[in-house]
Amino acid sequence: MFLNITSKTRPLYNGNCTKVNLITQSGEITVLDGHENLISALATGAIKFTTDGKEQTVFSDEGFLEVATNNGQTKVSVLANQARLKDEVIKEEIEKAITAGQQEMQAKKGTVSESVLIQLEKQIRFEKFLKDQTDL
Repeated sequence: MFLNITSKTRPLYNGNCTKVNLITQSGEITVLDGHENLISALATGAIKFTTDGKEQTVFSDEGFLEVATNNGQTKVSVLANQARLKDEVIKEEIEKAITAGQQEMQAKKGTVSESVLIQLEKQIRFEKFLKDQTDL
C-alpha cells in the first residue's frame, strides 16, 4: 500500500506502508491493503502508520482522506491543513507558539476580518492539541 501525507505547506511522508490508522469526522478507521475506495473528511488527531515493522505518527489538523484501490494496488492520500511529524513536536516551542498566537489574536481583534481571526484560533487549537500529545 502506498501512503502520501501532505500539509498545505509541505509533504510529510511519501512511501509504502502496511497499515494506516486515522481519525475521520465519522470516527477512527484503519486502512489496510485492498481497502474499498473512500473519500472522507479528517478530524484533528494522530495518523499512525506502519512501515518496515515500525509505527510512525503524524499529528494532523482537519483535512481530507482519499483511499483508492485499483487492480489490487491501494493508495492512501492525506491532505491536512496543518500537520507535524511526532519527532518535530517540542513542548517548549509549542507553548511559545500558543502564547504568541494568543497575543497576536488580541492585537488583531477589531483590525482584521473575522476569517483571519478564525484561522488564528484554529492554529492555536492545533498547537494546544500538540501540547496535549506531549503531556501523554
